[in-house]
Amino acid sequence: MTSSSRPEPNPGATRPRRRPRARLTRPGVPRHAPPSTRQLVARNPALRIGLLVFGVLVVVALAVDVLRRLHALPPAPEPVPPDPGAFVLGLDDRVYADPGGRFVVTIPAPWRVRTGARVEPDDVVLVGPNRIEFAVRVAQLDHRSFGRLMADVYARQDYWGIDMRIETFEDAGGRPVVRRRIRLIEHDILAYDFLEDAWGHHLRFRVPRGELDRYEPLFRELFEAYRALDPDAAPPADAGRASGRARQPLARSPAKSLR
Repeated sequence: MTSSSRPEPNPGATRPRRRPRARLTRPGVPRHAPPSTRQLVARNPALRIGLLVFGVLVVVALAVDVLRRLHALPPAPEPVPPDPGAFVLGLDDRVYADPGGRFVVTIPAPWRVRTGARVEPDDVVLVGPNRIEFAVRVAQLDHRSFGRLMADVYARQDYWGIDMRIETFEDAGGRPVVRRRIRLIEHDILAYDFLEDAWGHHLRFRVPRGELDRYEPLFRELFEAYRALDPDAAPPADAGRASGRARQPLARSPAKSLR
């Protein structure tokens, strides 16, 4: 065996243990991590109070800035009051004649008319100021019984589970009419239902909740001015007359067209 040859490893021999190296630290540097900001605040009451005062000052400054910006905004324009004629019949009225010849309705001049698919199943919706709506729906029935009409009204009340305050009365011509007052979440509704031969006429007034008592006199007047016609008969000579006041149909007055 030459001097350059390495000794063969002995499997049974134990290896000498190495000593752990000592951790070297630089002078002036602590071995432990510095305390966190939360710990500093918890240990120093003065610092905690200072941060709280600073936060309050920031909130006050933001509130003052918001108030200054609000005062700098231009004042909102005052709402324009609706035309007084929009709530009274007889001053400047318009007449809407059903294209099918089933009814004629008189409304104040400023009101607008909506027809077509957007108002179905109603035939026409007349829109006044302050979110007032007057809808008309006419349907041909298979009977002429006012008793069946009443039964249908009570069936609707039972279906919806709403107290509709159903009552009956006779109009100026002695015709029986069903009247309902319905209170919904956002609206109040006043509805009239009656028969003209085998045609059922449904008139519905809708206002914001709590406003029905205010507008009911106007709705009653609009109901009295409503004319139910026979679609198979020629229009009467006084089709433009309702409640004793003369009306001009819209077709004869292009300047006042509601369509």
